[in-house]
Amino acid sequence: MTSWHATLMGIGYVGSTSKPTADRIFILDLTISDSNKPLLLRNDSYVPFLLNGLFLDPNHPRADLKDDIKCWNQQNSAECLAQLALFPSGREQLLQNPAVSEALEAVSERGMSEEACDFATAALKSLRGDELQMRTEGDKHVMLSCTFGLRVCFRCCEACLMLSERDRERVPPLGVDCVPPLGVG
Repeated sequence: MTSWHATLMGIGYVGSTSKPTADRIFILDLTISDSNKPLLLRNDSYVPFLLNGLFLDPNHPRADLKDDIKCWNQQNSAECLAQLALFPSGREQLLQNPAVSEALEAVSERGMSEEACDFATAALKSLRGDELQMRTEGDKHVMLSCTFGLRVCFRCCEACLMLSERDRERVPPLGVDCVPPLGVG
């Protein structure tokens, strides 16, 4: 999170030398998994990071970024907030911060993309307890909150992952032979 925050806000060497793009920030990949949500929510900078990623503040330190980068960040952050709004403890935490609903209202009304507006609207509906309606016409998209099962070949990665013995027994291997990392074996 620290590196992503620095990149998003343009802080320090990392922030001054990189841009907050899809090849640098993977917060949505983590947020989709229900098993990661409690860990992310324990980080005090997580929700403020998502709010900063909406690029609503005209004085944002990275306001000079290209519109397509700001648009990607806004959509990514709005989707993360929508994922959290569907998760019970995430919904509770978002409701405790009035800035979240205000930011989502702003994005739903004048977001940089239709997708960002849609994710913000879905998050607001979930926070209000509105029942989501099924689309019968046009593009249909199903957003599910799920638990991601990690599958790793431990012969190559075991030392790096530092998993407990119990965790290693629970995660099934891929069932393929790994290619050792360069310089090994």
